[in-house]
Amino acid sequence: MAAPPPDSSSESSRLVYAGLLGLTAATVTQLMGNDSLSMAQTVAVYAFAIASPLLTVALLATYSRRPHSWRLEWAGIGGCFGAIVGMAGLFWHFGWSVGVVFVLLILVAFVLARMG
Repeated sequence: MAAPPPDSSSESSRLVYAGLLGLTAATVTQLMGNDSLSMAQTVAVYAFAIASPLLTVALLATYSRRPHSWRLEWAGIGGCFGAIVGMAGLFWHFGWSVGVVFVLLILVAFVLARMG
């Protein structure tokens, strides 16, 4: 019996989860070489530590043939949120004004995405 074709929302979720998972892995790998971390970088590492397993579970769940539970949907949302918080922490490391610009534009992007 052939597997049903993937729907577009499942495919786009896979791309988002995989992209953010790659971002977290690459960022943590780069930060491993630092002898000491600033407070903003420490927040970013903790956020990425939370995001990585959540994104992994959400990504694997998109390949499952079983129906998704609301818990898996929230794992994906939590993983995305953790990755965004981690990126905000990294931008905050360069200065509070850069961090504020990033956070404000994330909020604008979220509103625009919800409108469209």
